[in-house]
Formats: sequence, structure tokens, C-alpha cells
Amino acid sequence: MAGVIVTDMGGVILADARGLGGVPRYVRGKNEGKARAYSRRRKMSRIVGVGGHHWGPPSPSLVPHRGETIVDAAVRRSLSTVYHVNVWAPHGLPCVVVLAWPFDLVTWHGNGLNYPTIGLALAGNFPALEAERHPAQNDPLDFMPGIHVALELIKREVPNAVHLYTHSQAAPKPADPGELAARLLAAEGARVGILADPDWTAPRPKPTSPKGQPWPAEWRVPFGTGGRAYDGPEVA
Repeated sequence: MAGVIVTDMGGVILADARGLGGVPRYVRGKNEGKARAYSRRRKMSRIVGVGGHHWGPPSPSLVPHRGETIVDAAVRRSLSTVYHVNVWAPHGLPCVVVLAWPFDLVTWHGNGLNYPTIGLALAGNFPALEAERHPAQNDPLDFMPGIHVALELIKREVPNAVHLYTHSQAAPKPADPGELAARLLAAEGARVGILADPDWTAPRPKPTSPKGQPWPAEWRVPFGTGGRAYDGPEVA
């Protein structure tokens, strides 16, 4: 895709589409075409962390249009979202990390996470708890190489990003991003100094503002040490 810088990051494809310009917009409904971001940019020094998300449900597919590559399709679909960074794990292919929006753009990606964080989304659909997993859902483990690259890049560009939050902490979304995704994000974030804060919840400017919740116990189990619902491989 013209204007997108594509780099092989050692088994993970990085596609930087931030130079394309524009802002995220609604793609359907009564607000179709309207911006999904604030017009005023933020100072990079005001960013304090990363807001973790998943896309689903439903489980997103990555089907190239005629003449597109998988990377083209990942960029096209990522630009339809409000997330600054999207991680794709196409079946049988390397992860694709898409940098969709400039980090100083305040997109509406996560309620109380909008202003202080960079939106990082895994393009999958995961259960709130691994014990509730069903076959149609994606496996967060497939996204791990992409998570690693995405968080390293964010930390390199925004050294003051030191907190890892999830959308569930800022809105009533108990499965966003889900148990295993949260544990993977926490493990990879810790490697680069972006640390999970599972007890934090987003401030509510008014009583009608969405209310988030701290992480449940299952999400707090360190990845690689097992847990009630999932006994994953230890992180090297």
C-alpha cells in the first residue's frame, strides 16, 4: 500500500501507516464519516501508558481484497478502527503489527483511557476467562510475537509510557481483552517497563460515566506460572 512503511522485525511484519494522515472515522450508522478522535493533539509527555483491547466479538477475519497482500488487508482494516496499534496473527503467517494513528492523536479508543494512553488492540476475540473459551475464539498465544514488537516500539517512542491498563478498567467490558491476553500483555509489558496496574480504575468525571473494574483474580496470575484456567509455557 502506497505511503506505508513495511519492515521485517525478525519474524514480525511492522507496517507503519501513520504517514497517511487522516483520523479514524465511523464507517457505518448515523455517524458515518464523522471523526472518532479529538481535533486537538496531546503533548507526548501527557501519555502515561498503554490501553489494551481486543477486537471481538465476532472474531475478526483477515481476507485480502483483490490485489491486496495480507499486510495491505491488515492496514486497511486497522485504519477502520480507533486503535493506534493493531496486532494481527493471520493463520500460518507471521504476526503483523500495524501502526495506524500518530501517538499524539487522542482517539476514542477506551473511555477513560483516551487521553492518557496509546490504544493497543489484538485483532482477535477472547473470552473473559480461559475456562469459558469456545472453539470460535482466537488464541492469544498466537499474538505474542506481535505483542512483544508493539510494546517495544511504543516504549522506544514514548519512554514515559509506564502503565498498562485494559479497557475493562475504564468501562463495563469484562472480556476486554480477556484473561490470557491481559496476562500476556502484562508479561511483555514488564520486559520494557510498561507495568500492569490491576487495581486501577479510570476516573469518572460524572456519575453517568462508564465504570470500569479492577482485574479479576484469574487475570493477575503471572504468565508462565500456571493458573486455574490456563497453564501456559514459561516466558523465556
